[in-house]
Amino acid sequence: MSNAVELKKIYFSYGFENVLEDISLAVKQGAFISILGPNGSGKTTLLKNMCKLLKPLDGKILVDDKELNKIAFKELAKTMAVVHQDINVNFEFTVHDIVMMGRYPYQKRFKPESEKDINVVKRAMENTETWVLREKSIHEISGGERQRVMIARALAQEPKILLLDEPISQLDIKHQINVLNLCKRLNSEEKITIITTLHDINLAARYSDYILLMNKGKIKAFGLPENVLTKENIQDVYGIEVKLIKLHEYKVPYIVPLSF
Repeated sequence: MSNAVELKKIYFSYGFENVLEDISLAVKQGAFISILGPNGSGKTTLLKNMCKLLKPLDGKILVDDKELNKIAFKELAKTMAVVHQDINVNFEFTVHDIVMMGRYPYQKRFKPESEKDINVVKRAMENTETWVLREKSIHEISGGERQRVMIARALAQEPKILLLDEPISQLDIKHQINVLNLCKRLNSEEKITIITTLHDINLAARYSDYILLMNKGKIKAFGLPENVLTKENIQDVYGIEVKLIKLHEYKVPYIVPLSF
């Protein structure tokens, strides 16, 4: 199986502050990967380098076996879609309008939406259970609904790779589970490669094929959740002691922070 994304010795800094150091990683097509680490560990910066919002100081990034810096933004949008943390919309667009914006890589200037555009958008909205919201203003819906709308817009791009930056950080537990269930379904049924940053270690362990654990701009560990999320790794990265509780129905132990 080929790689969806491959990073080779990536370095990045903001001014004199090193943010990413010697990042090498191969993400197989169809994988579900969660990036974990404390605030300031470089998670979001790594995603922004992957989607060409930021340019590495050194190293090479390959997307679908092509060098990222040689792929035009419009062409990249046909392979990779991104859902950012900040999903503020300043204008009174309808939900349908927002999702239709995901078709921009395929549309020609001054041309109306094609029948395919309309069908792809409808399917993306049905997959995310947002079709019933289509006539509402984006400002009239809840945070969880808005998150699903932004995922629908990303799916309208028909991507092979979906990047999500903290997609559940501002949601209650019900909406967190709904969004992650949706991502897992897209991963398993649509074969979309999912790369997401998360803060919740236990949810990441339940949903991910692999965990990338970062600390201070470097990779601490990468692999299966049960191999990466050890007491030693968590204490080293987060600075807290934890207890691992084995639950019979789950392969990965439940992680409980110990009180100070």
